[in-house]
Amino acid sequence: MAWWPEGGSSKQYLVVQRDGDVHARLLTVREAARLMGAPDSFRLPGSDNDGYRAMGDAVAVPVTRFLGERFLSKIAEAFYG
Repeated sequence: MAWWPEGGSSKQYLVVQRDGDVHARLLTVREAARLMGAPDSFRLPGSDNDGYRAMGDAVAVPVTRFLGERFLSKIAEAFYG
């Protein structure tokens, strides 16, 4: 049995819209660390897979709050008035 949590998707994608074009790209390990509140000075583990595993699937509370206030509430208002 592995010592790290497993399950869910191991990699997250971002949908990016720029100059009318839309594409998806892989969230970098550093971006995942930033979302978890880790400073840029935080040393990431060896491989990308180890880095993704270290960051887990969770999102830090300030990020969740920001997304809720800026995006999710507006989406809910658009659908439910």
